[in-house]
Amino acid sequence: MRPVRYLLILLCVAVCCAAETEPAAIGGPAPGYDGVQWLAGGSADAKATTPRIQVVVFWACDDGADQPALEQATALMKQARVVLLADSVEAEADELATRPRSIPDQGVAGGEVRARWLGSEESPLPAAVLIGADGILLWRGRPSGIAGALAREQAHQFDRAALIACAKLRQDLHALLEAQPEQGDGKLEQAFELTAQILVLDAIDEEAIRLRLDLSRHLEKHDAFRKTLADIPRDRLPADFANSLAWERVIDEDLAWRCLDQALQLIEHACVAQPDEAAYQDTYARVLYALGLIEDAIATQLRAVSLAPENPDIVAALSYYQEVLAIRTARQQKAVLPR
Repeated sequence: MRPVRYLLILLCVAVCCAAETEPAAIGGPAPGYDGVQWLAGGSADAKATTPRIQVVVFWACDDGADQPALEQATALMKQARVVLLADSVEAEADELATRPRSIPDQGVAGGEVRARWLGSEESPLPAAVLIGADGILLWRGRPSGIAGALAREQAHQFDRAALIACAKLRQDLHALLEAQPEQGDGKLEQAFELTAQILVLDAIDEEAIRLRLDLSRHLEKHDAFRKTLADIPRDRLPADFANSLAWERVIDEDLAWRCLDQALQLIEHACVAQPDEAAYQDTYARVLYALGLIEDAIATQLRAVSLAPENPDIVAALSYYQEVLAIRTARQQKAVLPR
């Protein structure tokens, strides 16, 4: 992967954040969404009888990354009120994983509300929000990040004052990223510094971390890239985010940016936090394999298969590692040395 790809990612993020309608402010009161007509004949009545944390899912992406989060909705319902606006009604926990995964482009009046919440009618992200029991908008992102955001709020880790300060910095950051390309890397350097300021206020701000990593890569700041990963406080890092970061490192086609030592730390943190999550064990095995620890990778992948025996990708990975081990063993037995 060439660095230009990461600049494109930054520009996509900027476009998603740009809109004539300002998005609801993180740290401010959440907009209302009572009685919104999302599909013909349906409406979402989100008025809670008692103050309670609320999770609002606007839609789930089609790449499969959100599916585990939707399948965890039963657990979420015990801790928060879950509203699936993509399907016009408050969803029962056991229905979330099977309901329609996207909002149709036509025949919906929901675009106006999406703009009020997210700042855009068309942007693919974010797709879900978290609202505190006090009515404050705390988080926006993909449904795959809901569990981590909810855990943060339950641990009282969303500092309302810091959220407001971060929102102002993020507004400046987006303005820089929306600047014309001919303004050069000077604007990106300023954006890079703004990500550092956001992370001082919130060291696990996912958007700031990802933007800082992308900017470090585009600006060829190898040391900053590694330091950004190393500085993330593991004790506060949601397991799903840790897994995502580790997976992105281990599958990176450009070996100079893999940072496998950081990937190992990140995935070990995720596996300690949630040892029975098959996806995390799968990532752990991939990292071990990349480190040349094939036997350890096989043992870990066997655990992943035991947790998700119906997952064809996890099963296929185990077969691959076993095949590689067989080839290596055969070469060792023949005393064939690489030249």
